[in-house]
Amino acid sequence: DKSKLLYNLDKARQPIYKQQRVLLVEGYMDVLMLYQSGVENVVASSGTSLSADHARLLKRFAPEVVIVYDGDASGFQAAQRGLHRLLAEDLRVRIALLPTGEDPDSFTRQHGVDAFTELTDKAINLIEFQIQAAIQSQDIHQIDVKTQIVKEVTETLLNLKNRVERSE
Repeated sequence: DKSKLLYNLDKARQPIYKQQRVLLVEGYMDVLMLYQSGVENVVASSGTSLSADHARLLKRFAPEVVIVYDGDASGFQAAQRGLHRLLAEDLRVRIALLPTGEDPDSFTRQHGVDAFTELTDKAINLIEFQIQAAIQSQDIHQIDVKTQIVKEVTETLLNLKNRVERSE
């Protein structure tokens, strides 16, 4: 059952616990490339939507999840869908935005593991991600679009359990 398993968790448990953060990617090829390159705190949801079981499992090993999904529309949408499940488990969530058309595997092959690590270290928080996603995908100058964006960001803020983070 893919909704209960995370690819590579068996090998990544100790590095995740040690670094106190997990990198979440879409596919097993992304995991394999990163793991071979020395990035060991990485797991994949195997192309499925992030489930509540996945979120609970991640919570057992680290307080922070960095989502590194593909730099395309479906990767953007998958990242947005998983946000609230991770927040429900009181996890810190950041998003590493890959260039359009790239995935962690191709990005690491082309730019190297140091560039990938820099990208994940500079991952943005989820509110910034939602705003950027909305701006890129819609005409932000229309009142109905602005209303929808405010509604989505408000929903995210309401799901934040950490009062300091919510205040910021």
